[in-house]
Amino acid sequence: MTKAIEILASLANDTTRSVDDLSVEELNSIAALKAEAAEIKPIMTITEPNEPTEPTPDPEPEKNPKVA
Repeated sequence: MTKAIEILASLANDTTRSVDDLSVEELNSIAALKAEAAEIKPIMTITEPNEPTEPTPDPEPEKNPKVA
């Protein structure tokens, strides 16, 4: 996984390189990282705690200083 991150970082830092320049091994490393990320994505969901009986507050109206 670390190798894939290093490859992606090098692509980000060197704008003359592209994905077409990567070896099969490097592409496989990135594919493995993507597959691993897809597995953990469901557990990374962030939810706001709320009470079902608690009323939701009305949103504040947007303030527009240019109102005539």
